[in-house]
Amino acid sequence: MWTRRHRKSLRARTTALFLAAMSSIAAPPARGADTPVPPAEVLVRPFPAGSAVLAYVPPAGARADDVRAGVLAHAATLGSPSAVARAISMTDGGVRQTAWFKQTGDARERNAWLAARLRVTARPDARLIELAIGAKESDLSPADAATILRDLGTTYLEDVRKRQTQDLMDQTSVLNNLKIKAEVRLKDVNAERRQRAVSLSIEGGLSSANGRALELQSWTARLAESQAELGRAQGERDRLKAAAASGRDAPEVTAAVAADPRVRRLRDAVDDAEIRLAVAKAKAPEPAAAITEAAAHAEAVRRTLERITEETATHVRQSMLDRAGARFDAAREMTESAAKRVESLKQDVAEAAGATTALADLEQERGRLAARLGSVREQLEQIMATASSGSFVDLRWHLPPDGPGR
Repeated sequence: MWTRRHRKSLRARTTALFLAAMSSIAAPPARGADTPVPPAEVLVRPFPAGSAVLAYVPPAGARADDVRAGVLAHAATLGSPSAVARAISMTDGGVRQTAWFKQTGDARERNAWLAARLRVTARPDARLIELAIGAKESDLSPADAATILRDLGTTYLEDVRKRQTQDLMDQTSVLNNLKIKAEVRLKDVNAERRQRAVSLSIEGGLSSANGRALELQSWTARLAESQAELGRAQGERDRLKAAAASGRDAPEVTAAVAADPRVRRLRDAVDDAEIRLAVAKAKAPEPAAAITEAAAHAEAVRRTLERITEETATHVRQSMLDRAGARFDAAREMTESAAKRVESLKQDVAEAAGATTALADLEQERGRLAARLGSVREQLEQIMATASSGSFVDLRWHLPPDGPGR
């Protein structure tokens, strides 16, 4: 039995060894709700045989309360019936190969049995989550228990990785949208700032006329470019609409559907099902249950492939139409804006009063936009660095169920 004094002594010795190895890092202050948690923590503590331990890896600078909430949230999810059912439902996992599962072969019954005996213990201070199964050895062998815990932990870790990868992708999408909007606005601000600066520097007469002529020439060229882009955008939009109306997908839609991961997996599954059916027919010349079952499975997989293919094609088709429509709308808006500016310059409209104030406002906005762009780009770089290093996943194995260190 580990007493509080023993644990405190062991923690002190471990901390001293860690600080000696990392002498450049100052000793952490006493923790509180507002104190950042160090990026790494060494803790030596025994765990009973037959258990498995996961370690929570919080983001750098995370607060103690956030770390505790993260550990408890993972522990609650791991102990939920859905997590247990997820591990048992994996037909290609090791759980279904255990003697424990084969006792009944009933996934629902085994799920209820395991959910009632699974023990998930959160240790927020240590940033650890312990998994154990409270069952007699006559009901569950140690090897089967290790297999169950390993599949439960591995399945959950994979779900966490996928979810947090999607979170990164969502963050990247939001930041990219902000970046695009800021760049477009900065471009417009720079153009307007230059126009106002030129207008303020001109003192009428020939200089004023020449300045407006040059500006008109510039905007006329920009209008021509916008009109050309509008034509290209309209052509792409009309082509996609015509293909959708005729029932023949555009080549890029077909390529995107073929490259979809779900469609590729289902095509592989169809191939596997057809191979199994062929094998069953080869082994049993006369119709038999195995052939019937294999044929039914192959047909079900084919139907699923057809459905997913159609759903994916519909989604891709609509996405491409939306993008083409957005491109057309943006080009039309830019063309209309340029046409208005050209017409305004043709009519020789003088600059509005207060041009100096407006120019100063544009300078300030330009500075804010530049700072915002710098911040967004830095965040995108941080996300890319985090994604490439794999450090965004905040949960990992600490002690696998069949690993050393017990």
